Amino acid sequence: MNMVDHSKLSKEIKQYWDERAKRTDPDSKQATTYDVFLRELEIAKLKEKLESASLPEGSTVVDLGCGDGHSTVSIAASFPSIHFVGVDW
Repeated sequence: MNMVDHSKLSKEIKQYWDERAKRTDPDSKQATTYDVFLRELEIAKLKEKLESASLPEGSTVVDLGCGDGHSTVSIAASFPSIHFVGVDW
């Protein structure tokens, strides 16, 4: 019986989605929304809300339904002391 190293598998999956989010063209049909301007407005508004929340360092923010992660990666870049987790199916 083959044993699966879940830790390694989890890291590989995360790496795959991180790389895909970095490579996604903002105009891509695979992005969260097809409207480039709406996506940027959504990102700006979420950054504004997170800033006003004054979350302590080390907090975790979960983005449920993150699509390919483009928005999550963009927002996370503005908050290096906060841990972001994107979840989608």
